[in-house]
Amino acid sequence: MLCDWYVKIINDHPLVTYLEDPVRVGDVDGWKQLQMAIQAKHEQVKIGVSKWFKSDLQTIKDWTQMVSADDSDQE
Repeated sequence: MLCDWYVKIINDHPLVTYLEDPVRVGDVDGWKQLQMAIQAKHEQVKIGVSKWFKSDLQTIKDWTQMVSADDSDQE
């Protein structure tokens, strides 16, 4: 339902081009679903996830799986 609401907002307000932290931290499935729903018809809208990146590296690995386990502390 949240994805449908965001799509409705974007359809009703075409000036929307950015959503900041639209899903709760760690909701990878929700983030993927929202990204697919929005990018399919509204590729001008970008989705930011700044809350996730304010976490430590282990939290990012655990919740998002964006960083593979092989990338240990290469900053």
